Amino acid sequence: MRKERIAVLSGLGQAEAARVELLLLAMGLDVELTGDGRRDLAVMVAAADADRAAELIREEFPSGVGAGGAGGGGVYRGPGAEDASVLPEAWFGRGTAIIVFLVAACVLVFVSLVVDGGTTRAKLLEHGAINWALVEEGQHWRLLSAVFVHFDIRHLVANMATFILLGPPLAHSLGPRRFLLLFLVAGVAGNVLSHELAPTVGLKAGASGAIAGVLGGLAGARLRPGPPSRFRSWQVLGALAAVYGMVVGFGPGRDNVAHLGGLFSGLLLGRMLEPEPFDPLSSRPQGGAREPRHRFR
Repeated sequence: MRKERIAVLSGLGQAEAARVELLLLAMGLDVELTGDGRRDLAVMVAAADADRAAELIREEFPSGVGAGGAGGGGVYRGPGAEDASVLPEAWFGRGTAIIVFLVAACVLVFVSLVVDGGTTRAKLLEHGAINWALVEEGQHWRLLSAVFVHFDIRHLVANMATFILLGPPLAHSLGPRRFLLLFLVAGVAGNVLSHELAPTVGLKAGASGAIAGVLGGLAGARLRPGPPSRFRSWQVLGALAAVYGMVVGFGPGRDNVAHLGGLFSGLLLGRMLEPEPFDPLSSRPQGGAREPRHRFR
């Protein structure tokens, strides 16, 4: 059954629409954009969510957003609302492919480890784990390769579950290339900081520094200059600290220096990177409509 959709905002530019979309996605609403991909975009939600979406937009953007003007608060049907329900939905939105790619890369490296003889120290080193002495000898590539190496199945599952929880809204907002850049830079930055400040004879590996960077990126996106928000900067940073404690956390056996390096680099990049331009209608079939796929919730 096709969902009836209505426009809660229209006439937005790409950047304004992306901010509204990220807000609604973060609050668990099913949201789609319609328009030409750069200007005059409409934000569409299921009819049952329209009142909730309008309330969130009014609270988040009390002075209005873009040409559509959230400040007025009206929920109305915009151009194309009647046929918006036939637009193809995405699992996570436009960031689906990069999320799947990164998860698959981590899983494949782990499977290769297991098939190649198990997660012994020698095999972990062969597959790219960090050893302080080897990096000092010039094997700097390990600062990147270690992001995709995990010590055991529990380590892998915990990291991938957290990544799937945090990654999709940011990947959808930034676009795949800029999300990939943030993920890799945060992972490497965390490993570099850990290498410099917390040397050890033990091995280091895992995607948690990069995942902390994704968490930082979500907060950084909320700190970008733009329309007034109901959240002050210190509130966003306080929420970031609280979520970090709950999702990533501190504890024995954790590379806390790498986590914090990834977190702060992700925060910086999230504030600096603008979303990639994209056409939300680019995947619409030319010969007519098709049944929407269900969004992962």
